[in-house]
Amino acid sequence: SNAICFKIAVVLSMIILLVQHITSLLQIMQGSILLYMDDFSFSVLVWLINNAPLMIMAQISVFMIPAAASVIIGFKTAVVGENAAEIRTKRAFKRKSRKSALAALLAAITVILTLTVGVSIMNIKPTLTPPEPYELHDGVATINYVQVSDGHLHRFQYKAKDGTVMRFIIIKKNGGAYGVGLDACENCGDAGYYEKDGKIICRKCDVAINLATIGFKGGCNPIPFPYKAGHGKITIHTADLDVLSSHFK
Repeated sequence: SNAICFKIAVVLSMIILLVQHITSLLQIMQGSILLYMDDFSFSVLVWLINNAPLMIMAQISVFMIPAAASVIIGFKTAVVGENAAEIRTKRAFKRKSRKSALAALLAAITVILTLTVGVSIMNIKPTLTPPEPYELHDGVATINYVQVSDGHLHRFQYKAKDGTVMRFIIIKKNGGAYGVGLDACENCGDAGYYEKDGKIICRKCDVAINLATIGFKGGCNPIPFPYKAGHGKITIHTADLDVLSSHFK
């Protein structure tokens, strides 16, 4: 019946909303370094964040359940009866079914429009800051400490031997060490990172990266590569960048 279909739709909608809220809560906790997640759990979280449109489509589909049920039941109900009163009752039921289907359809359209606007706003991503200049000579990239010692995110660009344009980032971490890695990660590809309120955030999944872990593998961390720090500068052999060019294709 319509009542059963409506109850099913409500339950499914609540489950979807619960998953969405749990995802948002975990994202906030992880970004605030209040929650430690292993690589598998973090990958699941990133998948849920990056595939939010699937959850939206599921919500829309749920709203269509009562509409479809109303249409089917309305068509299957024959307008026949032993007397005029029974015929009027069945005609009224068919009209009610059509109205229920129309109401569910309007609800679905409203949800589609609302979520479309919401997703469009949420998907507005910050523009990556332009790459900074650095010295490149005989296959060695050199960045002086003075250029990257302010504790902020610094982005650099390099064209690999195969023609791929790559990006890498450097940031001075607490304690004086430097975090160096590609402007890309294993989970979200080459979306890049941006700085906001002192945090380094993945541009695709919006997860804040723990500064202390930049330079190490795992999670949504920038992909690390070999480098040397000393004598007032950071040096990178471009051959170590060349082998990682596939992350930007």
